[in-house]
Formats: sequence, structure tokens, C-alpha cells
Amino acid sequence: MVIRHNPSSFLNEQSKRHFPFNYQKGVALGQIMAHVEDNGTIGLQNLPALIQLLNAAIGDPNRVATAK
Repeated sequence: MVIRHNPSSFLNEQSKRHFPFNYQKGVALGQIMAHVEDNGTIGLQNLPALIQLLNAAIGDPNRVATAK
């Protein structure tokens, strides 16, 4: 929501990926670290790719049952 409501704070796609990266720890951080390159860039195509990676790794495995 921060990125969507304040887009001028994020100059490029890389800064959009770094914002949520800075708040991760544990398993989630490990998933992203596998995509961090030597120069510090996150080697995922865009922010939705980062979100998809995190959902696959630590998201709710049965969202329908949880919602019920």
C-alpha cells in the first residue's frame, strides 16, 4: 500500500523491491536472499514477482479454509 499510495518515493523498480525486502526476516528473507546479486540488486523481474515468491514460500497454503 505504501508503494501504491506514494509512488514518487520509489524512483525505479529496484527501489520498489528493496522496500519490502528491508522488512523481511527468517524464511521470507532467505527466499529473497537467493535472488540478491553481488551488487545488491534483487534479481526478480518486478514487485509482483517478489510478492509471488513470498506467497509461495510463506503464504497461507489453504486460503479458502482459513477464510471460512
